[in-house]
Amino acid sequence: MSSLLGGLLHPLAVPAHVLVLLALGLLIGVLAIIPVLGAATGFILAISFAALQYGTWTEILVVIGIFAFGQLIEANVLTPKLVGDRIHLHPVWVIFALFAGGTLFGFVGVLLAVPAAAVIGVLIRFALARYRGSSLYDAGEREPPSREPPSRVAPFR
Repeated sequence: MSSLLGGLLHPLAVPAHVLVLLALGLLIGVLAIIPVLGAATGFILAISFAALQYGTWTEILVVIGIFAFGQLIEANVLTPKLVGDRIHLHPVWVIFALFAGGTLFGFVGVLLAVPAAAVIGVLIRFALARYRGSSLYDAGEREPPSREPPSRVAPFR
C-alpha cells in the first residue's frame, strides 16, 4: 500500500500535460504584470498548446472561451476592485481612468492612468478635508442670532 501511495505522490506520476499547464499558468500569471503583453502571450500559448494537445476546433474554441471569460472577469471585476482598494478609488473610477487615459494618450495613457487617478484622488481628498475644516464650510450651518424681545426693538419709521 505504501508503495502505491508513494508512486501516486511521486512527481513523475503526474502526467506531463498537467505540469505543462501548471507552468503555462505560472508564466501567464508572471507576465500579467505587463498589461497587454501578458494577456497576448498567454492567449497565444494557450491556443498553441490546445491545438497541439487536442487538434480539433471544438477544444480550441473551448480554450478560447475559457481564456476570454477569465480575462473578462480579471480585467473588469478583479483588477479594478483590488487596485481600487489599494489606492482608495472606487472600481468605476479605475475603469474610467483607464478608458480616459487610453482614449487621450493611447498605450502610454493606459499605463499612467491609474497612478494619475490616484494622485488626483489624494489631492481632491486633501482639498475636501481642508475645506470641511475651514470657516467657509461652517458658515452656512451657524445658528442665526437670537432675536431680541419686541419691547427692546425700536419701531420702524
